[in-house]
Amino acid sequence: ELISDKKTASFLNKMVDDTTNEFRNICKSLNNLREITPSILDRTASRGEQLMGTLFAETLKASGLNATYIDATEVIKVQKESGIYGPDLAASTVEIKKTVLPLLKDGVVIIPGWIGSNKDGQLVTLGRGGSDLSASVLGHALEAEKVTLYKEVDGLMTADPRQVPEARVIPEMHYREATELAYYGAKVLHSRTIIPLLKHQIPLVI
Repeated sequence: ELISDKKTASFLNKMVDDTTNEFRNICKSLNNLREITPSILDRTASRGEQLMGTLFAETLKASGLNATYIDATEVIKVQKESGIYGPDLAASTVEIKKTVLPLLKDGVVIIPGWIGSNKDGQLVTLGRGGSDLSASVLGHALEAEKVTLYKEVDGLMTADPRQVPEARVIPEMHYREATELAYYGAKVLHSRTIIPLLKHQIPLVI
């Protein structure tokens, strides 16, 4: 319904079908093997993010915007630190400046959050709230004026509003305070989101 161009609509429908078939085949294999590996879990869990990114970019193009979809595995590079994957800021910055920066001069770029690739080129997810981290890595690499995260609440709050109805928004906070809150369980923010923003002192708006 969103895409009037038949060729583009056909391409997108095929992509949805291919994704569905891939997912179905993986589920059949898992049912037979009765075992799941982290890499298979990452591949299946990330497909929605990639699919929606492509659909969103094509919808923007159909509305007249110059939009380009870039898969996050091309530009967000990750490395293992203390047994968990985190962004490789140096490698990501090189790729983002090379691939994303030129495209921003003439249009918008759509990049799915929450995923990246390791040194072997393997897709890796960044854990709960990983899209926040993706945004701050992009902000760091592009030396952005600010990074804005859209959430289901109006900002960092004094408590979880689902548990504490009188919780209120904290208007402004130091990077260190926000990191502490996220580290100790404030679900509104990924615990490592702040780190990429520190070097260029990039403000974070929630």
